[in-house]
Amino acid sequence: MTPESSAFAPSPAYEVTPADELFVNLDGTLLQHDGHRWSVEICGIHASGDRYWIQVNLCADECCGVTVSADRLEASNVRSILLDWLRHSAPAHDGVGVISTAHA
Repeated sequence: MTPESSAFAPSPAYEVTPADELFVNLDGTLLQHDGHRWSVEICGIHASGDRYWIQVNLCADECCGVTVSADRLEASNVRSILLDWLRHSAPAHDGVGVISTAHA
C-alpha cells in the first residue's frame, strides 16, 4: 500500500457530544441510598424533540432497569432524577428486576 491509499487517509474528526459526556460522567458511578450502593450502567441515550430519554440499569443486591426523561444531558441532573426515583419507588423483588419510569 502506498501512503496515498485509503488505509493511510486521515480519519474524520470525532466530535464529542453531550450524550458522550453524560456516558463518561455517569456510567460506572455509584449512587448511595438507604444503605445500598447502586452501580449505574448506561444502556441507551436517546433524543426525542426537546427531551432526552436515558435508559439505565441500577445494580445493588438486585438490578432495576429504569428509563428517565430529562430536559438536559448533565450527569448531576440525571443522578438527581435517579436518586429521587430510588427515594420514592420500591425496587422490584422476587426476581422481577425491570422497572420503567418517566420523569417529566
